[in-house]
Amino acid sequence: MRKKISVDDLRMGMFVDGLDVQWLKQSFLEHQFLIKNEQQIRTIQNLGVSHVFIDPDKGVVQHPEGAPEEGRDRKTIDDIQIKQDVKAEVPPVETMTGAEKEVVEAREYVYKKNNLLQIAKNTLLEGSAIDFSLYGKKGMMIKPLAEYENREIVITDDFLSQKGELLISNEDMPKYKAYLREVANYTASDTSMSKETLIIVKNTIIKENSKIVIKELLEDPRSGGKIKECKTAVQDMIDNILNNKGIMTNLLTINKHDYYTYTHSVEVCMLSVGIAIALGYKDRELFSMGIGTLLHDIGKSAIPTEIINKPAKLTEEEFATMKQHVSKGFDMLKFHKEVPDDAIFPVLEHHEKVSGMGYPFGIKGEDIHHAGMIAAIADAYDALTTERPYKKAMNPFKALKIIRGEGEDFDKDIFAQFVKMLGRGVLSKG
Repeated sequence: MRKKISVDDLRMGMFVDGLDVQWLKQSFLEHQFLIKNEQQIRTIQNLGVSHVFIDPDKGVVQHPEGAPEEGRDRKTIDDIQIKQDVKAEVPPVETMTGAEKEVVEAREYVYKKNNLLQIAKNTLLEGSAIDFSLYGKKGMMIKPLAEYENREIVITDDFLSQKGELLISNEDMPKYKAYLREVANYTASDTSMSKETLIIVKNTIIKENSKIVIKELLEDPRSGGKIKECKTAVQDMIDNILNNKGIMTNLLTINKHDYYTYTHSVEVCMLSVGIAIALGYKDRELFSMGIGTLLHDIGKSAIPTEIINKPAKLTEEEFATMKQHVSKGFDMLKFHKEVPDDAIFPVLEHHEKVSGMGYPFGIKGEDIHHAGMIAAIADAYDALTTERPYKKAMNPFKALKIIRGEGEDFDKDIFAQFVKMLGRGVLSKG
């Protein structure tokens, strides 16, 4: 009898009787085969599907809810007499066509990226110890750097000097938060860092905690508890920027290596709050600006991850789907009592343009809320200064030149304040 199970429940010895993907978009020659090794399981899981079908009558291992043979060692399944000939095997990578390899690599990249959190290197202090695994990412290659096996991993310069990015598993986010709390309590005497460097690290920790909150919220966008955590994160960021007298030096990430919705959300929030402070926003108005921009892309939680993390330009059809994140975000937040009324404008209008050529409404000029205009500039700038697998990140000067060249799309007064704000610190690092 055919059963539908989670890919997480796959075991060696199960007989797969159907995959929830189109035949041309996966690496198996057929959809029916006996799982004989762990590599087959990993390949299926890396396709990005959530479920498969199995036929218990044809397999030698049942679904966990069934009755597997007591004491059977899954690692010796190859030595068991199988019930029938295997109709298909996983072809070796070297026998795949170029197109097949690209599909498999892209799916594996999306799957891994969705299950990892990108972290800031400078929060890991040389000589300190962590109890979670580290992964390295360069381009589309994601590989383990250090695997935690019940022994603490000591942070060395080898980790910190790695080119590319550092990532951790989603499952290790609580451990990373605990590590951040420990570092946040350090004083200059606890480390060889200077007082100024330690301040930078603590500024980064505020951003890291905000990233984690947003990533968790994207997994459960209707969580009132996570929205409350977002409010705390926003207040921390506002206080941090005010304590830095509105100067964005060391508060922003320059030339980010890849796009992550959670990192983008935090960067846009900090940029928008910085502009709002420069424009004289205070108290409730400033807080609404912060929470609205931190949540401006929450609707992307309803967009397929293969579109969000696609390592290539989107097709017209995919872009049409992507644009739906605005209305979906509004639908998610409009009934949240924790979200101030004015915070909805950055969510709804961060893709509107003064020229009227934006979306979703195509409104223009003064019909766009002031907070929407601010968010639009911050969103565009962060997107331009973020690297993608298919394009390099622009430096701040070039990004501003592009935005200025599209002057009919953005409010000129807000843009002028934005340039002044960046000029007090960020541009000197570009």
